[in-house]
Amino acid sequence: MKPTVALCSRLKAARFAMGYETAKAFAESFNIRYTSHIQREKGTRPISLKIIYEYADWLNINPDWLLTGHGHPCPEHPEAEKKQ
Repeated sequence: MKPTVALCSRLKAARFAMGYETAKAFAESFNIRYTSHIQREKGTRPISLKIIYEYADWLNINPDWLLTGHGHPCPEHPEAEKKQ
């Protein structure tokens, strides 16, 4: 699926929150092709649900938040358990 601007923004924000100042540093840390990652952050490359779940795992974030923006980004946060 083509990523939305909001999904791309959440992906980038999560990367920054984990302390990765550059997309290149993040990609190298998780052995992701830099060009693939930066294209996903910019919304020019499709992103599958499988990849969304991989990003959520790498960034320790709630995959539902990454995909939709609903809930809390941190999977351990009490707000993440609430259904919306």
